[in-house]
Amino acid sequence: MYYGTELEAITMKHPITITTIIINMAIMKYCVAALLMIISLPVFSQTGNDTIPSISKTTPIQVSISIDDLNALKTENDSLKSQLSIVNEKYQKLVVTSEKDKSKLSKLEIDLNHLKSDTTRLYVAQREADKRLVNIASNFLYIPYEAYSIEKIAIPAFKAIVNDRLRHEHHIKYELLCNYRKDIESILSFIEFACNELQKPFVKDANEFLLQFHNQPFYQSYQNYPEWSDTYLGGKISLIDKQLKEFDGNQHKVDFTALKEELNKCLKTIEAL
Repeated sequence: MYYGTELEAITMKHPITITTIIINMAIMKYCVAALLMIISLPVFSQTGNDTIPSISKTTPIQVSISIDDLNALKTENDSLKSQLSIVNEKYQKLVVTSEKDKSKLSKLEIDLNHLKSDTTRLYVAQREADKRLVNIASNFLYIPYEAYSIEKIAIPAFKAIVNDRLRHEHHIKYELLCNYRKDIESILSFIEFACNELQKPFVKDANEFLLQFHNQPFYQSYQNYPEWSDTYLGGKISLIDKQLKEFDGNQHKVDFTALKEELNKCLKTIEAL
C-alpha cells in the first residue's frame, strides 16, 4: 500500500495556491529588509562624536627641484633685488634732480619775465633814440653845408638807427645828406654853364636851360622830399629856378655871383676834415 512521501502528505494537507506563493514572497521581502538593517547597525552604532567622512579632499601636490636649480633661482633673485635697488636709487636721484630743475625753471621763468620787461623798455628807449638820431641828422639839411658835421655827425647818426622801418621812412633824408657835397658841386657846375650861355646875344628866354635844370639828378632828388624847399640847398634850387623862369634877355637877367660864392665857401669846409 503506497502512502507517499512526507512532502506529499504536507502538500496534500496544505494545498499550494497562487495566493500562498504571493504571501510567501512578501514575507521573504520583509525578512531580507530586516536582515539588511541588522547588518548596517554597527556602522551607525559609533559614538555621537563621529562624523560622516567628507566626500572628497584636495590632495597636496609635491614639487621636486634640484639643488643647482634652487641655487640658480636664489642667484637670479639676488640679482633682481640688486637691480631693483639700483633702479630705486636712480629714481630717487631723478626725483631730487627734478625738484632742483623745477626750482631752476621757476627762477628762469622769473628771469625771463624780467628780461621781457627790460627788452620792452629798451625797445621803447631805442625807438626814442632812433627818432632823436633822425631829427639830429635831418637838421643838417636845413643849414649850410659843413663837411665835418655832415660826414662825421649826420651820416653816422643815420647809420646808427636800429629800427628798419624808421630808417626806411626817412631814407630820402639819408640820401640827400650823403649827396650833399656832390649836389653842391653839380649846382655850381650848372649855374656856371647857364650864365655863360645866357650871356650870349639874341637869347630871349631860358626855357631850354630851365628844362635841363629840371632834369638834373639833384633837382629830382629834392623834389622827392616833401619839405625840400625849406632845406638849405632846396632854397638855392628854388632861387635858380626863379631866375631862369624870369629871364627875358633884357631887364631880367640871371645873376648867380653871390650864390656861387656862398656855395664855394661851403665846399671849403672839406679842407677841415
